[in-house]
Amino acid sequence: MPDISPTQIKLIHIGNSSCKISAEEHMAHCIEFGAGLDEWTASSKHLNYDQASRLIDHLKAAHGFEIKARKDSGRAEMTKRPKGITGLPTPGQVKYLDALGSKVSWRVPDGFERLCTKIIKKRRPTTSREAARMIECLKGMLSLKAQKDSGQAGMTKKEEAPF
Repeated sequence: MPDISPTQIKLIHIGNSSCKISAEEHMAHCIEFGAGLDEWTASSKHLNYDQASRLIDHLKAAHGFEIKARKDSGRAEMTKRPKGITGLPTPGQVKYLDALGSKVSWRVPDGFERLCTKIIKKRRPTTSREAARMIECLKGMLSLKAQKDSGQAGMTKKEEAPF
């Protein structure tokens, strides 16, 4: 039989304190669930995994012990989205897209929208994933332009950058 887990020990002690169980009653519970033969050897540390599980269940049923979720440590609550649903672009992504887009010298006034249509099949990114994809695309374009300007890129006419 596996030993009691550290989590189970913590739950038993939290249950004892939240249910206001005295030390004597705790020892009686430990003896009842098989931790020892007398009050000198009775301790929750001497329970095995199954005995500890039964004791925790007993604390829940007989004393109303509830296992609560860990308290949030000041962070905003992160909710898990259903599969296939992504969030809107963050304000930082939108600002970064605008900054990158302004660095590119577009040949046509709606060059960014045309690029978005080609890459993500929409005129503007509507999800954070699409915004990230467009950010990487614009960074790549600016990198190619920098290489071309410095003479490092040996591009032929066919491989020429699109701006």
